[in-house]
Amino acid sequence: MKEGDILVELDTTDTKLKLAEAKARQATKDRESKKLRAEDKPAEMLMAFWESEEARAEAEYLQKQIDRGIIRADSTGIVLKGDLEDKLRAPVKQGDVLFEIGSPENLRVELSVADRDIQDIQQSAGQKGRFATNSLPDEKYDFIVDRVIPIGEPKEGNNVFKVYGTITSDKKSESWRPGMAGEARVDVAHRRIAWIWTHRLVDFLKLKLWM
Repeated sequence: MKEGDILVELDTTDTKLKLAEAKARQATKDRESKKLRAEDKPAEMLMAFWESEEARAEAEYLQKQIDRGIIRADSTGIVLKGDLEDKLRAPVKQGDVLFEIGSPENLRVELSVADRDIQDIQQSAGQKGRFATNSLPDEKYDFIVDRVIPIGEPKEGNNVFKVYGTITSDKKSESWRPGMAGEARVDVAHRRIAWIWTHRLVDFLKLKLWM
């Protein structure tokens, strides 16, 4: 979709009824003000005038609310999130996220790195890596690490750290969507084959023997 295209139009029937009432009240008070001016009743005329202005301000506010009921795309792209079929005729309030629009090419990589491996990720080094999604396992894409969240969080019984990366591959897939899962690997320092095969067992034994 293009910028400015209509995404959804909210039901503003109640607001439109209030707008009609405000406009009718404004017209009535405006006529009353003019009549009182002709009758040389300044106090009553001023009261009617300000009541007319109050109704006019209310009508302008209601019209803005109605205009906001038509939600348009604020940028060119595709709808990444926003299936509203289950929300038909359901009330919404300010701050509710109805759509997420963007380009799949601008998505970033989010890695969950186990605490036993996070020491090999150095944000300042700009480490490179590759990833593949579960839906397209044969297609590999390059990325570079640009941010490491230094606070771990529990996940499936383990402690993991969030690592974010920017995709650097020239070729990108239009099928990418937020939340897609897959596998990734990050280039780290060179290790001997024996160390790779045994270091986790050795670390486990060191920890248990220390305890």
